[in-house]
Amino acid sequence: MSALSRTLYVPVAAVRPYLALKCTLILLAFDVWIARLYKGHGHGAGGFNVAHFGLLDAVQPSISAPLYVGVIVLTGALCLTIAIASRPPRALIVLAFLLHTWSWAMSMLDSYQHHYLLSIVLLALAFFPRLTAEEALLPPSAPVKRDAPGDEGKRKRRKKKQAEKKKEAPEGSALLRPFPLVSAGGYAFLAASVAVVYAYTALSKTDPEWLAGAALKSVLHLQENGMPAPGRDDPISFFRELAASFGLAGETFWWFMGHSVVGVQLVCALGYLLAPFRDVTTALWMHALGWLALFTALSFHLGAEYMGLEIGWFSYYMIGYALIFFLPGRWLVIAARALVPLLGASLGPEVIAARILAGLVLLAAGFGAELPVVGWLGVAILALTPIRLIAKAAWTREAASRETQTHHVALGAAGIGAAVLVAGGYIADMPGAPAAAIAGAVLLGAGVVYLLVAKGQARAIHGYGVGAAIAGLALIASMALSETRWDFYRNYGGNHRRLGEWAIAYHAYQKAVRYAPDDDAADSRQRRVDEMRANIERDGPRRP
Repeated sequence: MSALSRTLYVPVAAVRPYLALKCTLILLAFDVWIARLYKGHGHGAGGFNVAHFGLLDAVQPSISAPLYVGVIVLTGALCLTIAIASRPPRALIVLAFLLHTWSWAMSMLDSYQHHYLLSIVLLALAFFPRLTAEEALLPPSAPVKRDAPGDEGKRKRRKKKQAEKKKEAPEGSALLRPFPLVSAGGYAFLAASVAVVYAYTALSKTDPEWLAGAALKSVLHLQENGMPAPGRDDPISFFRELAASFGLAGETFWWFMGHSVVGVQLVCALGYLLAPFRDVTTALWMHALGWLALFTALSFHLGAEYMGLEIGWFSYYMIGYALIFFLPGRWLVIAARALVPLLGASLGPEVIAARILAGLVLLAAGFGAELPVVGWLGVAILALTPIRLIAKAAWTREAASRETQTHHVALGAAGIGAAVLVAGGYIADMPGAPAAAIAGAVLLGAGVVYLLVAKGQARAIHGYGVGAAIAGLALIASMALSETRWDFYRNYGGNHRRLGEWAIAYHAYQKAVRYAPDDDAADSRQRRVDEMRANIERDGPRRP
């Protein structure tokens, strides 16, 4: 076997590709809805557009804001649905890859580098092993070993080892069992891709201006002396004070900051390059490197968020990947088993108590410190236990009645999912969203026909029906809990106002007033509404 084959198909803990697949798809769904959807306001404005690739300009339809919004809505719904489905086919992940890639490639207005990276990630996910939760998280069934006659010594030694293991992990303690290993070429490819990103970023920062700290000052919007402008907060006050305690100040501090970023990214690159061997090596230096890469990656990306660098949701992906790639496999299995309802596994009261305590702490800390994301995470953790118990009860009942299920039950689940998804598209109140939701419902229907007619698998339909329903509800929640619609409609109205399209701007500003985050914002848009009404009365729907 070649070195490339040994690297691509090295055994890894099954929980790693399982979590990487699920977490990426879920995070991507909310990323495109909350952080990208509003940017569709400028697509196709004035009938002008330039795609990232010349071929796209020749074959794609006329680009418009509704088309962009529709592609984004459908991408998020598809990602969330296949994340919830038990064993999604590779074809659906490839479809998500194509939709996401088209969403940024259709126009040069989208030039965020991490959007390109996510296309590579989705392509890698298509080659991940297709695992159910039980296959990824429950221990593999061990083969029975039979001793040859006269091997009494081996039998006694094995019984002694088994007794010792039982003392460490009592019978019925599902959280301390071994975890399964799988060969995952896509996982190794993803690790190598992330390593290339870190290595390239480190190489790009070897410029003398960056190493001296001058470029970092510009990125942080600081003055030439490295201090914030009068009246502005210092984004690196914590790091400045920490460095001062070690005697680093002035230009020495900036020299250290510039060089440390390069060093951190090189460590991360090496860590990801060797991450696929994390579960099969016994070398202490490899495990030490994994912990060092985890610490440097978390410190770098948490620091980027603390300093307020405008890099979208990139840090969230990288924080998640650092935890998945570098934490010990046993830790990941314990955490995942606490989250996912599994057949044949149960949680002890200590896990439920720890989850409730963690939820209460995050809830109090988040809303007390005005960090709503942390507070809502606490709410989600508190709600997790009853949701998990309900889901497991339904799952167990489904398994018990597997032989008596009918196609009518499967069709009912798919029908409810499609209805909720379409309702979510209309309630979202964004141009192109209803059409995208209907397209998603049609895609779900086509999948139902395929599973029933070609495969005869009625049970597999349930996951897609539940996923579509959750996608519809999540779309509604994303619009209601964010300022996406406000940002879209106020900018959409502004674009058409500058183009002299009074009627379109008038209706957009009316929507902006409806979704304004506060009274001052609503009043400012209401003045635009009145202005557009006066223009329509004077000139008609368009400027002469």
